[in-house]
Formats: sequence, C-alpha cells, structure tokens
Amino acid sequence: MHDTIKSIFESWTGQIQSWAWNLIIVFLAVVIGLAIRLIVGLLLNFYKKQADYSLFRSIIAHIGPPLNHFIPLLLINMMFPLMELGSRYYELFSRAAEIALMISFSILLMDSIKIFEDYVYHTYDLNKTDNLKSGRYGPN
Repeated sequence: MHDTIKSIFESWTGQIQSWAWNLIIVFLAVVIGLAIRLIVGLLLNFYKKQADYSLFRSIIAHIGPPLNHFIPLLLINMMFPLMELGSRYYELFSRAAEIALMISFSILLMDSIKIFEDYVYHTYDLNKTDNLKSGRYGPN
C-alpha cells in the first residue's frame, strides 16, 4: 500500500515543472503555517479569562504577531528538502530561510519577555497606594 502511494506521488510530481513544484511547496507551507497559527489563536482566545489579568490574553497580544511569520518560515524550512533546486540555489535559499527563521525566532523570544513583564506588573501592582506590601512575602 505504501509503495503504491509513493509511486503515484512520484509519477504525479514528475509531470510538474520544477519551478511550479517549488512554488506549490512554498504556498502549501505558508497556508498550512497560517492555518496552524489560526487554530492556536482560536484555542488561546477560547481559554482566556475575563479577569483583570489573563496569561492567555497576554500571549495573544505579544506572541500572536510574531507567530504569523515564524510558523510559515518553520514549515518552509522543514519542506525545503522536497524542493527541486540546483545545489547552488539550494544552498543560497536554504541559508536565506535559516537566517529568516533565526530572526523570526529572536523576535518571538523578545516578545515572550513582554509576557513576563505583564505578569510581573500584574503581580506587583505599582499603582496601589501601598505598593511595598504587595511585594512582600509571608504575613505582614
């Protein structure tokens, strides 16, 4: 069964020119990445609380935009071996995709620090009249 599916797939891909095949792979990676991002966003929106502070709301606000480009870049990088490129172009595009993925991941890390900031600002409220007591541990 597996061999027949593999042979059908290989015969189908042999009929498409390499530039069209590469565009199809990039398009599928972007569409699948945005679909995954949409599902993650819907799940986080479903579980966020209506309280004063919500970790899910903070995640959506700070991590949502970087995920729009991180997940598709990750999928493009994962689907790169399926592309039909010459060795020179493969190395060039592979390095460009890896550099873009590193930049996107660094943006994701920087924005995740903002989630921690939101948590700290919520835990130690600086707007209270006696904000020294809010930072103490144990009985007052």
